[in-house]
Amino acid sequence: MACRETGVRISGSCTGKKRDASHDDPVLSKADNLQRRKTSPMTALYVFIALALGAIISMQPAINAQMAVRLGGPLAAATCSIVISLLMIVVAWMALGRIPMGWSKLLSLPWWVLIGGAAGALFVLGGIMAAPRLGVAAFFTCVVLGQVLGAAILDQSGAFGLEAQPIGWTRVLGILLVAAGAALTQAQRLL
Repeated sequence: MACRETGVRISGSCTGKKRDASHDDPVLSKADNLQRRKTSPMTALYVFIALALGAIISMQPAINAQMAVRLGGPLAAATCSIVISLLMIVVAWMALGRIPMGWSKLLSLPWWVLIGGAAGALFVLGGIMAAPRLGVAAFFTCVVLGQVLGAAILDQSGAFGLEAQPIGWTRVLGILLVAAGAALTQAQRLL
């Protein structure tokens, strides 16, 4: 049972404080929680983080391609890159002083949640092979187009437990603009 006065229940007890807008409130509908997240003061910080990560990740295929040259192939470079990622996560766990998940729950997860890890490995390997041939900007423009198309399908269908969000004309226009950008990054090759 949630606390109707404040809408907050933490560890079984009601509190007098409202939850931070960046956290979902169990009493509110999904739409209300979505609106709260959109208007959160933290949204600007998260946008900055996403932009910074985008800039950092743009270096990954080029660096990994050089690693592939030095290690003798894309699989060796992809393996090395993913092992380094794993080591960074282990260091983060050690810094926290605990492992923040129950490994016993791993076998009870639906099979499709493992797609995230597989997608990461495929991205690293695909980036090593495609970015040097397409160029980093063209590679990422195509990646973004693929992400936007995939995200639109997920939004429309409500797959993986997401709330279905119909695709309106503004989203279609946005997708077409991204597609135009992807085509323009390849224009020199096509002409």
